[in-house]
Amino acid sequence: MRFGNGVVLALVLVCVVVQVNAQLPQVGFGETIAFGHVARLKNDRKTAERFYLQAVELAKDNEQRADALLWVARMQLADKREEKIQVERNRTRTEFVLRTDDAWATVTKAAALTGLSPATKAGIELAKGEVFLAEAKNFAPRKSGIAERWRAELKESPSALLQKSFQSVLDNPAATPDQKLIANMKIAESQLNASGLAVSPEALSNAWFHYKAAAKTAGASDELRANAYTELVKIVRQDRQPAKPQENMDTVGEAYEGIIGLKNATPRQKHRTHLEYAMLLAVNGKTADAQAQVEAARKLTQLDHLEKAQVHQVAAHIHLLGAMTMLDRGVAKAKTELENSVKQPTITDTQRVEVMIKNGTYLRDRASTPMTNVPRLLAVNEFRKVLADAKADDKKKAEAQYEIGETYRVMNMFAEALTEYKKVPETGGIFYSYAQQRIQAIEKQTPAQPK
Repeated sequence: MRFGNGVVLALVLVCVVVQVNAQLPQVGFGETIAFGHVARLKNDRKTAERFYLQAVELAKDNEQRADALLWVARMQLADKREEKIQVERNRTRTEFVLRTDDAWATVTKAAALTGLSPATKAGIELAKGEVFLAEAKNFAPRKSGIAERWRAELKESPSALLQKSFQSVLDNPAATPDQKLIANMKIAESQLNASGLAVSPEALSNAWFHYKAAAKTAGASDELRANAYTELVKIVRQDRQPAKPQENMDTVGEAYEGIIGLKNATPRQKHRTHLEYAMLLAVNGKTADAQAQVEAARKLTQLDHLEKAQVHQVAAHIHLLGAMTMLDRGVAKAKTELENSVKQPTITDTQRVEVMIKNGTYLRDRASTPMTNVPRLLAVNEFRKVLADAKADDKKKAEAQYEIGETYRVMNMFAEALTEYKKVPETGGIFYSYAQQRIQAIEKQTPAQPK
């Protein structure tokens, strides 16, 4: 039987549609929320927001709809958008502003739903407080006015509003463990935010108490508890610890152990914790314990090429502690780690070049000390590898060339830095501009040599 061209084309289109539909199976609310969570854990917030918005449409009842809307609001709070800000009569500039007004509109939609459980209502109150706190921290020239409207309506100060909003969640018997944990963390965050740059001892003590309570919340998710432990670490590492830290059950090491002990903390949380803990142990002379943390980090899965490279960078850093010359035994071991960082099984040429540049900046900016330039000399080696790499594009080579100049500059080797800056090509884009600025600054400070 013979068919005309039009019939054949129609049959082909039908086959294509059937094939496409076969590749895109219909999913329900739960699966769509799960897809959103996967994107969120990868820090792909825009994709996560799209999945959560789709889940709103797939919700079978208001309980599911409110859950999806609150996830949408969380993604909006973590995002920024470009906005034109008028600075003069005929001139504007582009600013990145927090999407607090979008988040507020989304939370308001959730609050308008009927038939919600007490736990969901508590979640909505918590979300309102989170939006308000984000708005209070928004230093962009344009503010959405949420904080001002709320304060005008309730006739209270921002700090009082925040305390009341989050405390109501803590006092609500229907609130879930996760909600109570987040409320404690937000109270701590608002205490620190209200104190400005000079954190008062009282605010610090209160924040410490609420972060500790959050980390120990029974029944809360491991991911959230790990976040609370991380905030405790930040307070101590920034010399913000209370006047009598011995009265608190959390030291930096104990907080790290707390995260490591959480079975369901995310791979990225454990990755960061193992590496930070390794360095803490190493600088305190506990090399064997530090290396054990590095080995634990090596065994983690679901990490990208840069995160895997960070394990090698920290391992190299530990080997370089105390190295005074390039002949020290630790230098050879550090070089091996750096070489292995670009031998990942699935690494691409572009990623390999990116890792070499990251290796160099890590060695220069984090592994160096006033006592030795050994890590910085190794950093120069990493940058020169990029220059010699046939797969590196011109932009990356310009970046590497500029970073060589930067490394010599921080070593106070200004003549060498000047030579390297001048090698950045005019086609190097922003790195050429940066190099020219450095050249002018060095030549201005360096006396002319007599002829």
